[in-house]
Amino acid sequence: MLQLFSSSHFHVMSTNAKFNLIEAVKIKVGKSVEFDDVSLTNLLLVRILARLDALEKTTGASLQIQLNSLEDELAAWVVKNFVLPTQPWSSSYEYIAGSYVIFSGVTYICSNAVGPTVTDPSLDAVNWTAV
Repeated sequence: MLQLFSSSHFHVMSTNAKFNLIEAVKIKVGKSVEFDDVSLTNLLLVRILARLDALEKTTGASLQIQLNSLEDELAAWVVKNFVLPTQPWSSSYEYIAGSYVIFSGVTYICSNAVGPTVTDPSLDAVNWTAV
């Protein structure tokens, strides 16, 4: 859980808080992206700024829930747009946690070591998460 604010209400998200949020997103992604780091940071800042109005009207526990949701949303956006899967899913391969595959046009991330198995990622929510 990312804690950015100590008060129950805020009017402006500090620059430091924005960069803390970006760092939390990078940790969640857990892989290097095929993108210049400064450019990715700038794109994430634009996405954060687009959400500031809604965040500034939120207080207390609701604020932390909104920040965690934004963190997850931004991480999924980075994975979808910048972390390129290396291969299509195959029933004959073994996968480790953190592996990305494509199955039926959807990108999945492996959450536990799995395979070989005939159960594809769309049917295996224990080991795969769509991104």
